Order: sequence, then structure tokens, then C-alpha cells
Amino acid sequence: MATTNLDQMKHINGQPVTEADVKVGLAVMFPTAVGGSVKYECVSKKSDVAEFKSQNKNWPDSFDVRFSQPEFTVDEFENLAEALRKFNTSGEAVTSEERSLVLRAQELGYARQFSHTQASWTEKGVESSERAHAAKNASKG
Repeated sequence: MATTNLDQMKHINGQPVTEADVKVGLAVMFPTAVGGSVKYECVSKKSDVAEFKSQNKNWPDSFDVRFSQPEFTVDEFENLAEALRKFNTSGEAVTSEERSLVLRAQELGYARQFSHTQASWTEKGVESSERAHAAKNASKG
């Protein structure tokens, strides 16, 4: 099982955030959709979700960290590969479903979307896709 948005969060000192670190009052840096990072604080935590709110009054925003989320299946990784190819190929339209898939992949740390037309795999995404494909192949024979 996976936890969303952990791969994008950093402690104020720049260190990675772990699931065990997530508690009310935790301050983190989190990237904005337009570049740069903003300081957020965990304002609530339940067994399935923690809510973080921006501490910048000029950037009112929030995001959730969701616990125990399913990893991508082999089919989802294959669809992600196609969506990422389209993001970076001139002239091919990316569908709204593909954009949603890339957003979910970003939340799980498998991909990064840099702009409306640019997205790519992360190292974690490549490794996770390879593991999923290897497990599927091993179960075949």
C-alpha cells in the first residue's frame, strides 16, 4: 500500500518526510503547481487521511496525505507510459482521463507533471513499474 504526496513533501530542513512523521503540527515544504514551494502545516490527521494547509496567507491552499492507497497495477503503469509519451510528443492530445492518471501517479510519486504539456517518470515510478511487470511475468510461469 502507498501513501499519497509523501514523495513531494520535505521537512523544513529539506529532509524527506516519512509516513511516521505525519502528525498534527508537522510543518513541511510542498511544491506549488506553478513552481516554487510553500510551507504547509498538518492541521488534522485521521487513520486514512491527514490534511495540510498553507501557512502563507497570500497562497491559501491545502492538500491531503492519504494512507493505505493501492499501488498501480501493471495495466495502470502501461496506461501511464502511454499518457507520459503523449505529454511529451508534439501533436498528440492528452485526454482528461490520462491527465487524471498522471495526477494520481504524481501523488504516489511515480511521475511529475511540470506543465500542461510536460510530464515524466520519476525514478520511483520506473522501479515500481519494473517490479509490477516482473511480478506479473513471474506469476505466469
